[in-house]
Amino acid sequence: DHVGYDRSTYYDEVFAVADRITVLRDGTAQGTLEKVATDPGEIIRRMVGRQIEDYYPRRRTERGDVLLAVRGLTVAPPRSGGVQLHDLGFEVRAGEVLGIGGLMGAGRSELLMHLLGLWGARRAGTVQLDGEDLAVRNPREALARGLALVTEDRKRYGLIPEQGVAFNVSLSSLPTLRRGALIDRNDEVRRVQAVVDDLHIKARDLEQATGTLSGGNQQKVVLGKVLLTKPKVLLLDEPTRGIDVGAKLEVYELINRLTAAGQAIVLVSSELGELMGMADRIVMLCEGRIGGVFARAEATQEQLLAAAMGRLGRAAGGTAHESHRNPRTLDGDRPGGDLGVLRVAGTRFPLSAQPVAVVRRAGRHRNPRARHAGGVVAGADRPVCGQRRGSRGRRRGGARVLARRAGAVRAAARGRRCGAGVVGDGRADRHRAHPSVHH
Repeated sequence: DHVGYDRSTYYDEVFAVADRITVLRDGTAQGTLEKVATDPGEIIRRMVGRQIEDYYPRRRTERGDVLLAVRGLTVAPPRSGGVQLHDLGFEVRAGEVLGIGGLMGAGRSELLMHLLGLWGARRAGTVQLDGEDLAVRNPREALARGLALVTEDRKRYGLIPEQGVAFNVSLSSLPTLRRGALIDRNDEVRRVQAVVDDLHIKARDLEQATGTLSGGNQQKVVLGKVLLTKPKVLLLDEPTRGIDVGAKLEVYELINRLTAAGQAIVLVSSELGELMGMADRIVMLCEGRIGGVFARAEATQEQLLAAAMGRLGRAAGGTAHESHRNPRTLDGDRPGGDLGVLRVAGTRFPLSAQPVAVVRRAGRHRNPRARHAGGVVAGADRPVCGQRRGSRGRRRGGARVLARRAGAVRAAARGRRCGAGVVGDGRADRHRAHPSVHH
């Protein structure tokens, strides 16, 4: 009947299951509260140690000249002839935060990685940084031009967890710390310590392994690393993912400070509230195309979601942006709760808003490609199931897609063909399914 509330961001879950809530901060209890006598605002106040008047404290700043201009950008994946980013165009001015949103697979991260020279082959369009053409081949060239990226996966791409704080913070600035063939250690420590103090990074010392820090402090180390390069334009890809509410507020305050100093920021986020609260303008992507552009004052969650799904014109009752709707994926609304038709490897599957039977796969897959398959599309007579190595099927797009009878769903429950798993309505026992399961 009691839940400890230690830097959790799952407020709804805590209030749904707990009778009493204890808040911990810096290893000490900040109080135990009855659920019926408190609210999320009081919990957050105890977590961060102060009253939060505005969860998204965006301060308006004067906008300057255009620092980043993208016009007609069309990019293809590196190992395919198909185009993934289509005719993208936007501008970001000094002192401005441009938010970019969209559903998973819309091309948000791919756009940022392409700007940094990490992904894709440009087929058309231009990119200008501070009035000069930008066509970098790698991050080193981008950093030299004043463009930096904070990746969405800090542990995989942003940090070397086994190394210390000083090592990670200075990693992108080594050319400026070099004295001949060696690194000026004194200069490195001086600069890193200034960043640690400025961002309030909590570490035992500069040699503490970064992987032993909390998620919020790890993210601050990543931010400090890119800020030490003094970028003109900062690309932030999910900068508040996996950190506590206190660290989020510090990231938001850092965004305000950077824009007040004349830097431009591109903020990619999956949280609509974050986009609406911290971005001055919002660009929503839909399958690699622009689904809609909104000023902060006029954006609503309904409009943003409609733009992300390519249905802004229909949701708004007009035809604006209707051309961005992608007819290859959704064939339009259907009566009776149907959402349309999904095409997989050339096969059409009706989508339904009704409860769907889900195949939950358990255990590790011998075939890595099988991780990308699984689940049953409602109303389809040909389920899409994963397949282990050696089974028959036709291979399309690097994955095995099988057209099977509906009996395959029953077979999955017995651990045959589709692998051991659970068939249910989406509320099956989580302890019986592997945590890396894909629906």
